[in-house]
Amino acid sequence: MKINRIQLKNYRNHREKIVEFREGINLLLGKNGTGKSSIFEALGIAMFDIEPRDKSLKNAVNKGAKTATITVEFIGNDDNEYIVERKIGGQSKVILKEKNGTVLSERKDDVIRKIGVLAGIKGKNIKEIFRNVISANQNDIIGVFNETPSSRKELFNKIFDTEVYEQLYSILQLSEKKYNEQILSFESKVEILEKQIEEYAGKDLELEKVKKEIENLENELSKLKEKAARYDEKKKSLEEKINRLKEYEHKLDSLKLKEEVLQEKILKLEKDIDQSLKAKEIVMKSEEGYRKYKELEYEIENNSQKEKELILREKKKREIQEKIKRLESSEELLSEKLKTAEKRVGEEKEIINNKKDELEKLNEIYQKINVELVETEKQLKEQMNIKEKIDNEYDSYNILLEKRKNNLEIITEKEKKLQKLEELKVKLLEYEKNKEYLSNKLKEKEELKNKIREIQIKIENLKNSKEELKDGICPILNEKCLNLEQKKEGNNYFDVEIERLNKTVNEYVKQLELHKNIENEIAENDGNVIEIKSNISAIKKEIENIENIELENKTIENQINEIKEKYGDIREKRGKITAEINEISAKNAELKNELNNIFKNIKKYRNEINEKQNFILEITRKTEEYKSKILNIKSKRISLIDELKAYGDIEIEIEEIREIIERLKTERKRYKIDYDNYLKNKELSNKIEELKVAKQIEEENLENLKNTIQEVKEKILSFEKDEKLEAELKELNQKIKILYTDISEMNKILGGKRNERENLINILNELNKKEKERKEYIDKVQYFKKKLKLTKEFRENIKAMGKYVSERVTNIISTYATNNYREITGKNEVIIWDSSRDYLVILRDEIKGDRDFSILSGGEQVSVAISIRIALATFLSNANFYILDEPTSNLDEERKNLLAENLKKMLKNIEQAFIVTHDGTFSEMAENIINL
Repeated sequence: MKINRIQLKNYRNHREKIVEFREGINLLLGKNGTGKSSIFEALGIAMFDIEPRDKSLKNAVNKGAKTATITVEFIGNDDNEYIVERKIGGQSKVILKEKNGTVLSERKDDVIRKIGVLAGIKGKNIKEIFRNVISANQNDIIGVFNETPSSRKELFNKIFDTEVYEQLYSILQLSEKKYNEQILSFESKVEILEKQIEEYAGKDLELEKVKKEIENLENELSKLKEKAARYDEKKKSLEEKINRLKEYEHKLDSLKLKEEVLQEKILKLEKDIDQSLKAKEIVMKSEEGYRKYKELEYEIENNSQKEKELILREKKKREIQEKIKRLESSEELLSEKLKTAEKRVGEEKEIINNKKDELEKLNEIYQKINVELVETEKQLKEQMNIKEKIDNEYDSYNILLEKRKNNLEIITEKEKKLQKLEELKVKLLEYEKNKEYLSNKLKEKEELKNKIREIQIKIENLKNSKEELKDGICPILNEKCLNLEQKKEGNNYFDVEIERLNKTVNEYVKQLELHKNIENEIAENDGNVIEIKSNISAIKKEIENIENIELENKTIENQINEIKEKYGDIREKRGKITAEINEISAKNAELKNELNNIFKNIKKYRNEINEKQNFILEITRKTEEYKSKILNIKSKRISLIDELKAYGDIEIEIEEIREIIERLKTERKRYKIDYDNYLKNKELSNKIEELKVAKQIEEENLENLKNTIQEVKEKILSFEKDEKLEAELKELNQKIKILYTDISEMNKILGGKRNERENLINILNELNKKEKERKEYIDKVQYFKKKLKLTKEFRENIKAMGKYVSERVTNIISTYATNNYREITGKNEVIIWDSSRDYLVILRDEIKGDRDFSILSGGEQVSVAISIRIALATFLSNANFYILDEPTSNLDEERKNLLAENLKKMLKNIEQAFIVTHDGTFSEMAENIINL
């Protein structure tokens, strides 16, 4: 992967910042507080959703802004170009797309995963690998190795994807516990069931005994039931005889009752026949009066109908008379309205003629003013065109004057800039001479250091020799050494020589003290050189710009002169044309106002004339309507008068018919008694024959009934006496009762035995169920014991596998890291990364022995941490880029220089590296320096 550029908008102290990156080492150089670390913090947020240093994304938005945007352009390991954009604040979102704009994803987790693939980051924990392997943030380079053992273990297990072994180990441990609990639970259930099964011993023998007892009882019960059945059959026969005898006796009573009813019915029919004969005699006497009554009633009805018809005709006559009166009133009212309307039409026509005369005069005035307005508008348009040209020239003239003024102010700075440039060139020459001087001093410092080291080695050798030869015996020949005796009596020789060499070392140390700040002086001198070169370049650009402005000013001057030649005093010319336009505009407005007023009056007169004409039309329409209505009313009135003649003197006819009806009613009263007697007896007189036939039928029925009574009496005499049958039935019922009591008692005993049998069967079923459960639980115990054994074996294998993977990985990384460390420091020490001790880092030296990371000096910790991090990045990722934030933190000058000299070698296999620093130590090794 290669990062091409990053663009920040309103992110922390970057309002609008674009940074371009290249292959190789990119150095972000700047003082503290310039936002160097913020750039790579933003890179991590956009690409891998890394938390900001203060854990709050809201704080990353620039003060005064609502949202911040981070855009990163990069080339993936597939050699295609991509863009990832992250918005913070408001509705935060992230989007990954191809360079051509094709959107690949807008889901955060999916974007991280896709970028991880494009970057070639191995493993699932992409964020952790970026944060703790590919990049080393400010003040956090060594932090990960100084964490607590548990934190280190958790982090690196995540990075190496070995946490799965820990998780599986824990899960399997829980499974073991669960299996043990289940085994104990099942064994406990087996024990309980075995105790319960013991309680059911001998229940099968009890069941067999009860079954035999039930069989004997059922045989005895069967015999009793057969005897009871015989008694029941005999009882049924006796009851049937008694019931038949009672039925005949009841039938005899019923027949005797019917005989009495028939005798009474015959007597009543004889009385009815007598009354019917009397009624027939009355009907014959009153028949003539009844007939007269009916004839008079018919006549009254006919005359009453005639009266009703005449009353209806009288009502119709009154209605016609009322209609005639209403029509006469309407005709009179319409005639009055017609006269009024005709008079109003004449008055309105006279008003319209007067209005038309006034309208003609206004039209003549309107045409005259309109011609004058057209002419003034033409003049105004011409003047406006002239003014527009002058305004454009005037605006250009003012812009040119302002620009000339501004340019002159800039041009006056030229001499100062040239003077400043010369001063900077002199300073640059001084610093470059000083650089050569300081380089020589640095060489002298290194020579002194080498001399001191050489002398210290000699002193150490002398001390060792002194110890070996303190007895004057040669270690090889094992005899007195004559050379030592000749050189100032043995040990005295070594002491003198060591003292002399120590004096020389002290002199060199004093000289070295004079050179102690030489690296800072060189760094400061180099910084000054870079700053002056940058300032010289900037001033040269400014001078070049001023010269371009001088040329531009000459062109501006020519343009100003052309305008003066064309217009003279353009301000005066502009004012004059403006005054003329204002005068024409005022006149034009006056004419328009006058024309508008006239037009309003014309419109007013036209509207009034139209209103009057419409009013006349409406009145004329109404007069025609009135005339039509009057004619229609006259026609209706004549028709109604003709219709009224047809009704004549109908009131007299009504009076006459009423007198006839009263006379007929008086005559009808004379025949009312005969009419009532006839109606009362007519129906009864017609029933004589019917009653005689009914009497004859009832007499025949009575004779038949008497014969039936005799037959029933004979049948009753054929049966035994009722008292004897009842006594026999009573005795039999007593025997049946005793027998059924015995059966009931037997059933109770049998029921008890059957219940006992059912209980024993249920107990034995429960026993079978418990034995089955016991077997199932024993099988389950065996099953879970097998699972427990396999789980324990698998858990131990998982644990060993996790340890093996971690150990293998850390051994490989330790080898890479040791090589890196030796290149940085020049020391022959070994880095050991011990996964078995929660990823403890140890620095091993043959003389100093093993030292934990926590007790190393600050410089050693940084060197070891960077060595391991670069080894991790190479091993765990094909991303081919690496980020170091302030790598020289806690390093002394010597180690800073050593790191700078060797870091390029360490990063030789990395396609793109980023170093964030305020220190110029890495400037010479960087392919791309970005000053902030």
